[in-house]
Amino acid sequence: MLSAVSLTFVPSDLIFNDEEKGFNLLYEIQRVVGGPKVFEPFMPAYFTHFRFKSLTTDDFKAFLYRWFTETFGQAMKEKLDEIDWKTWLYGRGMPPVTPKFDMTLATPAYDLAKCWSEAYSKDLNPVDLHFNASDLKGWFAGQICNPPRSLSPHCPIMLMVGVFLETLDDLPNPISAKYVAHMDYVYSFTSSKNAEIISRFFIIAMKGKWTKCYTSVAEFLGSVGRMKFVRPGYRELNKVDRELAVKTFKAHEMFYHPICRALVKKDLGLD
Repeated sequence: MLSAVSLTFVPSDLIFNDEEKGFNLLYEIQRVVGGPKVFEPFMPAYFTHFRFKSLTTDDFKAFLYRWFTETFGQAMKEKLDEIDWKTWLYGRGMPPVTPKFDMTLATPAYDLAKCWSEAYSKDLNPVDLHFNASDLKGWFAGQICNPPRSLSPHCPIMLMVGVFLETLDDLPNPISAKYVAHMDYVYSFTSSKNAEIISRFFIIAMKGKWTKCYTSVAEFLGSVGRMKFVRPGYRELNKVDRELAVKTFKAHEMFYHPICRALVKKDLGLD
């Protein structure tokens, strides 16, 4: 909806995922029109109007202008005109505006990730440290595994601002197997029913060569079809246990969407 660039002849695995840029545009629209109290009533109106229909970017933009001017007056048109629509819709790369998010929920996740990272860098015995399950008490799933780049303090869904596993995954030197094992002992990540959490943890675990988790990874990959979980999982499993990765893929090959199946095949060098 928010990308006006033709992708007709671009291979599917090279297409940039516009979800983040699309969210940031909506966040910018919210800022321009006057904040969440003004913007949020637009959303149910939008879904009601386009229910059971297909639409183009122009349809979205036209309805946006019409709804806000009819609801709040012509002055709203001038506010919407402040948005650099050409760059947002046709420009390449990062959004032309850097959003400012509330980082309140992200801070404890950063701090906890820093504690684990520093302990590992000093080669301290994790068993002797004071990590416990209460570290995550009251956290949203996103505080555990999601980056803070798509957050709004006003929408419950977007309150998932955490970066704990994301930050650990981005470390230049992966934490070792003994740290991964202790982390799972303390936080029970492998028992999670949340695919976002368990998939991210498995990536960290495989980077740390925690062999105990490989079978669980294979079982997980055979139970999910979403490409954002499947491809990274197979890529990492292929690095640490190619035989298991190939065996798992062949056992579940027809379970995956054709595009996902083709891309994983390419990732595993099975073309």
